[in-house]
Amino acid sequence: MDFDEDPNYLDLDDILAHTQTVDCEFLVDVPGLDFLTSRDDDEDDVQQGKKSVLPFWMAKTLYTISMIDIKIPKHYNTNFQGIMGAEADVVDLHRAGPYYYHLGKLLMDLRREKGNDLAPFTEEGQRNKFRREEGETLVDRRSLTGSLLDTFHYRRHKILKYSTNQSEYDHNVVKSFQLRLDNMEKQLFRIGQQHREELKDWDSKRTETIRNNQIAARLSKRRRLEM
Repeated sequence: MDFDEDPNYLDLDDILAHTQTVDCEFLVDVPGLDFLTSRDDDEDDVQQGKKSVLPFWMAKTLYTISMIDIKIPKHYNTNFQGIMGAEADVVDLHRAGPYYYHLGKLLMDLRREKGNDLAPFTEEGQRNKFRREEGETLVDRRSLTGSLLDTFHYRRHKILKYSTNQSEYDHNVVKSFQLRLDNMEKQLFRIGQQHREELKDWDSKRTETIRNNQIAARLSKRRRLEM
């Protein structure tokens, strides 16, 4: 495989985001795949209407050829979007999903591929194809896009405030906030802390340089007076 075809091929966060699971429902009968949905029966085939939980990377493939529907995860549905709109900074995104934004973008971009061919399967599957081939998204794309952007915009202010001025706030409050961050937000928090330390080092060196210059100036003035 040419790695240049997929810039995220070696991105560990992208790989882990694709392993997050989603609830699915099969739209067609699929022979020989029952091991994906159940280990308790002797059936070999997946029946239409069978529900399953699949990793996103697998669900995406089956979704784009109209073999399954993907149920929007509860932490991305309109009810949760309403909660995020009201109090985004107190929501535990790490519990909602350690790759909340990443998986949200994957869901946002997920749409049926035009022209997929389900002729080898069932007439119902073929009808599903025509029903979705106009590029229908899993969830209202504008709604989810707006929710993700607004959530990040609102929470980033506290990330910046706490990470760059941590000593000015109660330790327990900051720690509790950190635990509610998804992995991308935690990376931003660490970057803020790193920049704070770099600024302190720079300021310390600048102060030392100014102090040395002041000492040198006084010594020079004293020498001139002694001459």
